[in-house]
Amino acid sequence: MRPSSLLLSVLLACGGKGEDSGAPVPQITGTVTIDGLEGEVALYRGFGMNAGGVMLGYLSSNPDADCDMIYDYLLASDEPYDPTGTVLPGTCDLFLRFSNYSGEVGGTDDPVAAAGIVMNCALGDGAFELETRDGDDTDYYWTGTWWQGRPTAFTFAMSGGDGEDFPFSLEMSAYDGNFIYEDMTARPGAGAVSGAMTIEWCSDLGSTGLI
Repeated sequence: MRPSSLLLSVLLACGGKGEDSGAPVPQITGTVTIDGLEGEVALYRGFGMNAGGVMLGYLSSNPDADCDMIYDYLLASDEPYDPTGTVLPGTCDLFLRFSNYSGEVGGTDDPVAAAGIVMNCALGDGAFELETRDGDDTDYYWTGTWWQGRPTAFTFAMSGGDGEDFPFSLEMSAYDGNFIYEDMTARPGAGAVSGAMTIEWCSDLGSTGLI
C-alpha cells in the first residue's frame, strides 16, 4: 500500500544516539487516538528532495530506514510492494508533498499548508497481506485499520533543499481523516505530537513519479 497510490486516489535526520545505550532516539514523538485506537508517532529518519517547485518527503518510524527503502515504498508502480519493515504496526508515518516550494514552507492551522502533510497510521492488530480490491487492484494492504488524515491544529516550518538537507519542525494536536478502506465517515483524531529533525536529501525520490 504505497503513499503514491493513496495520493493519486484521494486527491530523518538520523535518529540521535543515546549517550549510554547507543540506541536510536526518535526525533518527532507523540500518540494519536482515533476511535479508541492508538497510533504511536516515533519518527526516526526522514528523506526528501525538491525539483521543479515541488518538495517530496517521507518521515519514517523505522530507525533503520534509508533512502533506497523510502524510494521503493513511494515509487509509483503497478507492481505490488510489501511495506512490512517500512511501515511498523501501531505507528503513524508522515508523507510530505508541497507544491510551489521555493526553499521555505510553514504555517499554523492553515488548511492550505496542512494539505502538504499526510499522516498514515497502521492501527490495531494486523499485518500487510497481498489482496485484490476494487476488482483488479492487487497490492499489499494492512489487515487492521488503516487511517489517513491531516492535522487541523498545528504549526510547522521547513527550509533547505536544492541538494541540501531540510531542517523540519512540527507540533500538532488535532486531525481530520478517515478509515479510507472501510468507509469515508469522518474519523477525527487527537493527541500531542512534536519535535524537530533534519530530513535527509534523497535525490532518488525525484524518480518516484510524484514530482
